[in-house]
Amino acid sequence: MSEEYAFETEKYDFYFYLEKDARMRAKNVGVNVATVERRNFTNEDVRELKEFFKDMGKWETFVKAGKSLLEDLGIKTKSEKEDEKEFGFEKYEMKFEKKYERVTVTIKLTPKESLRRTRGNTPRAVLHLEEIVEQIKNVPKWKTLKKVILELKKHGIQKGN
Repeated sequence: MSEEYAFETEKYDFYFYLEKDARMRAKNVGVNVATVERRNFTNEDVRELKEFFKDMGKWETFVKAGKSLLEDLGIKTKSEKEDEKEFGFEKYEMKFEKKYERVTVTIKLTPKESLRRTRGNTPRAVLHLEEIVEQIKNVPKWKTLKKVILELKKHGIQKGN
């Protein structure tokens, strides 16, 4: 993946980029978010966007749990290459800055997560652009899954009706 990436949902356009320090090392992931209509962000839009970001990693956790279940049942064997990364909003520090028609989100690892990833061996873990892009791309999948589950509950499907 290159140093920049774009992604669109029904409501927002996301433009991802890698911020680098003076030595050209990866520092933070930046995300410029605009509404599809290109209108100014309201405070309500910013609140909604923060909630959107809080769903980061939930789809990945769901998929990981599903794979684990299949492995436990003997239906699927664990691949040596499978990534054991942990995902989720709580792994990152995020700063949201509203600027008229866009919101800039600066994302970096929390000190605790950085230390966990490096096991204390290096001064700072590198946050890869792809890690954030993939989680943001999967938020709509998570939201759709939640809607389906709520509909099934609403219609009593869970009780065998």
